[in-house]
Amino acid sequence: MVLDTFLHFLHGYHMSILGVFIGTVTVFASLHAVRLLLAVRANLHLIATFPGPPSHWLFGHLLELHPQSQMLHKLYTWSLDYSGAHRIRFGIQFFSLTITNPSYIRTVLTLPGPKNKVDYQFIEPWIGQGLITLPPAPWYPRRRLLTPAFHYDILKDYAQLIAHSVYQLLDKWDQKVGPGAVFDVYEDLSLLTLDSLMRCAFSRPPRQSHEMCLQPPNPLSD
Repeated sequence: MVLDTFLHFLHGYHMSILGVFIGTVTVFASLHAVRLLLAVRANLHLIATFPGPPSHWLFGHLLELHPQSQMLHKLYTWSLDYSGAHRIRFGIQFFSLTITNPSYIRTVLTLPGPKNKVDYQFIEPWIGQGLITLPPAPWYPRRRLLTPAFHYDILKDYAQLIAHSVYQLLDKWDQKVGPGAVFDVYEDLSLLTLDSLMRCAFSRPPRQSHEMCLQPPNPLSD
């Protein structure tokens, strides 16, 4: 009799603990859902003034950006349909504003606020952790040191030299472009940077620079 009473008490106690646990989880889940809905509402209010393609109520534009190989083509098509800026939604919570208007881009790039790691993680493997991808704390002192050396009044004397290198690279790409042509631009852009530096810093003869831009330099050559 005593044993049955004790077992009945333990069963009721465990059920009470389980009920409290389920109730606590339900409350926290409800609070998280409310916070999520408020965040979505706030983000939607901020970005609602910009146009954008129709989206799925749950997935947003994720279905249209799949497969990933078609993503750039879809984004380019949207940039033509919604000139200037348009919104993109990823799922329920995340929004993105794609800017194509140069004046808008200039305003965003000159903002002193912290950089979005989500955006910069795509270019950091390409250009490394430099002045463009640095977080705000180390960015400010480095930017302050470099500003005088790269002032417009100084750089404008080199604009024609840099433009000449760019035109040579474009001529090179014209020779490569054709139906279904695919090529990696990483090496070409690296050579373009080197070509511009050689022209501006060492006054490399144009003919040699042209050859260097068309083909990688031989490390064993003079």
